[in-house]
Amino acid sequence: MSRLFRRPWTENDVRGLIGSSETIRLEFKSGSSLETADKNDKWLGTVTAAISAFANTEGGELVLGIRESAARARKSIAEEIDGVPATIDREWLQRKIEGHISPYLPGIHFERVRLSSPNDRVVFIIQIPQGNTAYQANDRKYYGRSETECIPLPDHEIRLRMNRGRIPEPEVRCHVWFGRSAAEGKDSPASTIDSLESSLALTKSLADRYDEMRFKFFLKNVGGVTIRSPVAHLRESRRDEIFNGFKVRCDNIRTRSEMRDQVIYPGDERLIQECSCEVKPGVTLALGDFVVAWTVFLDDSLPRDGKIDIGDEIQKSRCHDHEVT
Repeated sequence: MSRLFRRPWTENDVRGLIGSSETIRLEFKSGSSLETADKNDKWLGTVTAAISAFANTEGGELVLGIRESAARARKSIAEEIDGVPATIDREWLQRKIEGHISPYLPGIHFERVRLSSPNDRVVFIIQIPQGNTAYQANDRKYYGRSETECIPLPDHEIRLRMNRGRIPEPEVRCHVWFGRSAAEGKDSPASTIDSLESSLALTKSLADRYDEMRFKFFLKNVGGVTIRSPVAHLRESRRDEIFNGFKVRCDNIRTRSEMRDQVIYPGDERLIQECSCEVKPGVTLALGDFVVAWTVFLDDSLPRDGKIDIGDEIQKSRCHDHEVT
């Protein structure tokens, strides 16, 4: 069950979480640690660490009052509702937690759900937005969230989060069209791929029919600061065996693209390169067979980088074509 950032929550919604596993945006904590919350602050360490991790990653929901089972396949499972003492007031809990997250985190929401059984217990759902800087827990550490746990952040990760919204954030994306056989002359929009720009040119295979993909690579400004005159650098990595026997053939990509005098406002994108590839039917590129990595260099800020697995995206395009036809 997923009710991320929906309101209000009901007891049935809470009970529907039993059997669910924790994710990068959902965590459960037993209510037992809050039995003496009004007498000591021992519980604040784990709760504020979880909130720091959500705020420093993608945001998410922390459910107080559900006990997890031992992790299965490295994921904790919601096993039982043990609840938090009903004597704990929502406003008191909110003031206590917000006072121990630094700096102040706007947009955090607390919801209190009373249980019919046991009737002296409640469950709290704390909805945490993604923050616009780095947020510190009660123990003066900064946390981030993986799929299964919250972990202390290293210095460079903290610095990146502190610069959210203050430095340019370029991201290379690729729009793909899929066709089958040049003789058929059929193109259909396939998908939008995150990351990279490249100048692939995969030439015809010797087969009578082949899968054809056309790529347009764009630089998109996903941040809140205008990007001016960026330079993109590409690096290609491929397994030679895939390109032998004319299953796939590929020209070298253009390694450097200078976008002189280009101004890219937040939310806008600019075309970098366009290319195409042709692959024999039945040929599948495994993950890592053909990867193009990109780095975008900017004035007065650190470069940004990423990569795209071309074989994986070719397979996605093929699958999408079968779905729409």
